[in-house]
Amino acid sequence: MKLRTKLLIYFFAIITLAGGVYVLQHRTNEQVFQLYEDNLDLFLQLNQVSNQAHETYDSMHLYALESDRSQYLNYVSERERLEEMITWVNDLIDTLPYSFELENYRHMLISLNEELALAETGVVSNNVQTYSRHLNEAETIVQYIDEMTLTLIDHELNEYEEIFQLSDAKVTTVQQAGIALIVFVLSTGFLIAYWFTYRSTSTIEKMTESAKEIALGEFDGPDVKTKVKDELWFLSETFNDMKRNVQQNVAAIEEKSRLSRLLKEAELKSLQNQMNPHFLFNTLNTISRLAYIEGAKESSELMNSVSKLLRYNLRDIERPTTLGNELEAIQDYLLIQETRFGDRLSVQIDIDESCLDIPIPALTLQPLIENAFIHGTEGMVEGAKIVVSVEETDGDVYISVSDNGKGMSTDTIESVYQKAQEGAVTATEGKGHSTGIGLPNVMARLNHVMPDAYFEIKSTEGKGTVITIIIPKTIQDKESES
Repeated sequence: MKLRTKLLIYFFAIITLAGGVYVLQHRTNEQVFQLYEDNLDLFLQLNQVSNQAHETYDSMHLYALESDRSQYLNYVSERERLEEMITWVNDLIDTLPYSFELENYRHMLISLNEELALAETGVVSNNVQTYSRHLNEAETIVQYIDEMTLTLIDHELNEYEEIFQLSDAKVTTVQQAGIALIVFVLSTGFLIAYWFTYRSTSTIEKMTESAKEIALGEFDGPDVKTKVKDELWFLSETFNDMKRNVQQNVAAIEEKSRLSRLLKEAELKSLQNQMNPHFLFNTLNTISRLAYIEGAKESSELMNSVSKLLRYNLRDIERPTTLGNELEAIQDYLLIQETRFGDRLSVQIDIDESCLDIPIPALTLQPLIENAFIHGTEGMVEGAKIVVSVEETDGDVYISVSDNGKGMSTDTIESVYQKAQEGAVTATEGKGHSTGIGLPNVMARLNHVMPDAYFEIKSTEGKGTVITIIIPKTIQDKESES
C-alpha cells in the first residue's frame, strides 16, 4: 500500500471519528433542547386547559346573570374551546406514563362541560334553582381541575428531572468521548509521525551505508530490507537490484578484460609461430601461379588453398564473420589434409545453406577441425572420417564436428570445460596446425561473444568425438540487428 494511501486513510479515519463525535454531541444537545421545549409546551397547555375551564365557567355565570345574547354567544365559543381541550387531553393519555391521572383529568373536564350544559338548560327555562345548583357544581369541578392541573404539572416536572439527569449524563459522556478523541488523535498522530520518519530515515541511512560500500568496491554487504510494501520498499528493492547489476557489470568488465588479454596472448603467440606470414603468403601465390603455368593443376589448387587459408587466418580476429566464411576456410583446410592423408581420410560436409549468413566469431570452426585431426584421426592408418554438419532445428542452429578417432577421456573433457570457464588458457595450450587456438580458447571466446550459445562435447574413448555448437535464435536476432 502506498504511503499516500496510508496517510489518506489515517486522515479520513480521524475526520470520520471527529465528525461522528460532533454529530453525536449535536444530536444529544438537540434532544435535550427538544425535551425542554416539549415539557414547556405541556406545562403551558395544561395551564391553558385550567384557564379555559375558568373562562368557560365565568362566561356561563355572566350569561346566567344577564341572559344577554352576546353573553350567550361568548359562552358557546368558550364551550367549544373547552371541548377542544377535552379532545387534546384524550389524545395525550396514551403518550404519558401517568395515564390514570390524565383519565381523571379528562373526566373532570367532561363533567364540567356537562354541568355547564345543565346550567344552560336552567337559564333557558328560567329555573333559578336548577342553574344555581349546576353552577355551584361547576365551580367545585373547576377547583378540582386547578388542583389536578397542578398535580399533572408536578408529575411532569418529576419525569422531566429524571430524563434531564439521563440526558445530562449522556452529554457528559459525549464530551468525555470528544476529549478522549482529541487525546487519541494527538497521540496517534505523534506515533505515526515518529514511525514514518524513523522508517524513512533508517531506510535512507541503510542505503547511504550500502552506497558507501559500493563506492569502495564492496558488493557483498547485506541488502537493504523493508517489511512493508510501499514506495520505500520499491526504492530499496530497486537499489538492491542496481547494486547487483553494478556488481555483475563490474564482473563482466573484469572478465572481458581478462579474456581480451588472453586472446591477445593467443594472437601474439600465433603470430610468433608464423614465419613472416605476409612473405609466405606472397611466396605461395607465386608458386601457385608457376605450378599452374607448368601444368601442375593439383599442386596449384593445393597452394591456392594454403594461400586462402593463410589469408583468412591473418584477418582481424576481433572482427565478426559469418558461418559461410568459416565453412569456406575449413574447406580449404580439409583439402590440404585430404591431400596429405589421401585414402586414409574421408570428409563429409552437410550444410543447410539457409544458415550461411549466421554471424559467428572468426576462427571458431577451424580449431574444432584441427582438434579432430590432432586428438582424433591423425594417428589412424586407415578409415579416418570427419563429418561437418550445419542444420537448423526450431530456429536454433546446430554446428557439429565429429570424428571416429581415439576419443577423449572424461577427465580431459572436464579439464577443457574448466579451463574455458576459468579462462585459464594461454597461447601455448592446445595449439592447432594453423591457428594456435585450442578448444578452451574457442569455448572462452564463444562464451564471451555469445553468452547464451551452448558448447557441447561428447566423446567415447576408442570410438570418436562429437563437438556441437548450438546458437539459439535469440542470439541470431541480436547479432543480425547489431
